[in-house]
Amino acid sequence: MNSRPSEVPTDKQIRQLRRAISEDLDLLAYLHANELDRQGFEHLRSAPFADHLGIVLNSRRANEALTVLDEGLSGESKKDILQELACDYAGIYLTHQCSVSPHESPWLDEDHLECQQPMFEVRKWYEHYGMKAKDWRKRPDDHLATQLAFAAHLMRESDIELVETARFLDQHLLKWLPGFSRKVASRCATPFYAGLAMLTSAYLEELRDMIEAVTGEQRPEPEKEKPKAPELVCGEEIEGPFAPPTDINGPGW
Repeated sequence: MNSRPSEVPTDKQIRQLRRAISEDLDLLAYLHANELDRQGFEHLRSAPFADHLGIVLNSRRANEALTVLDEGLSGESKKDILQELACDYAGIYLTHQCSVSPHESPWLDEDHLECQQPMFEVRKWYEHYGMKAKDWRKRPDDHLATQLAFAAHLMRESDIELVETARFLDQHLLKWLPGFSRKVASRCATPFYAGLAMLTSAYLEELRDMIEAVTGEQRPEPEKEKPKAPELVCGEEIEGPFAPPTDINGPGW
């Protein structure tokens, strides 16, 4: 059941909202970290994608993304749909066929290299909260899915101030995810992964606005020059650090 925050939410409503958002972020993290199997595909297309989310998204961008996602999950009768999705997943996250890195470092490092300072800065966030990625050699700390799972943790733990999530988004995901999402949407082969990339970016934008409305924590001034998207990425993805969940709702640490 979707929930919408009131203009002046109570503490109970904020806790409920945080839980719903953490589950949404876990779902998005899982979908960026794993190929869809038949069970997951059928689960997702059993209802409009918006029904799988815990909050109602209001922006035009989010609704456009949901429309594209539903197209990718709609009555596809082709027997090879899962193979197409697997090939597209590999092209985005494993083989770099789309020439788009799912890691932060190549987007923010001036030489577009993997495992640079942005990755270590992300790692410091994890360490501050007593967490770490399972194996950075297999999936770097600054991988999109790992960062989403960490953001889910920040939202889930009610003793962590909401402004911490805002600052993590400002310092990391929101610096490079918009560029990643645009590139994936224009280069990938399936509506599902185009919609997933678009939705992830739109979701975090709405989440950041929501936190600002609740806490007053304003966004930093936009950078004068946006980081250029890397066209060539070296490296390979092996088996990811996330243990397969018992349901579709996301990876663990």
